Amino acid sequence: MACTSISRERAKDGCVKLDDGPEVGDLVVAKHDEERSITCYGTVMERRVTDCLVVWWSATSPMGYWDMRDLRVITEGERDD
Repeated sequence: MACTSISRERAKDGCVKLDDGPEVGDLVVAKHDEERSITCYGTVMERRVTDCLVVWWSATSPMGYWDMRDLRVITEGERDD
C-alpha cells in the first residue's frame, strides 16, 4: 500500500520512516531531471514527513515542495549532533 498521507500517525505505523530521505541543508537533484540529462541542483530548506521544500539553483531560484522519493542527495549538509 502506497503512503499518500503525511500524518504523523501513519508515519509511526511504518508508512514513512521519519529519518529517511534528505535533511535540511542537503544538496539534491530531482531524479526525473537526471533521467532527462538535466543538471540543476537544489538545497533542502525545510523537511516535512514525506516532502521537502527545495530552492533550485537556477536563474529565477524557484522553490517548491518535492516528494522525498523524487530527490537524490548529492551531498549532506552539516549536522548538529
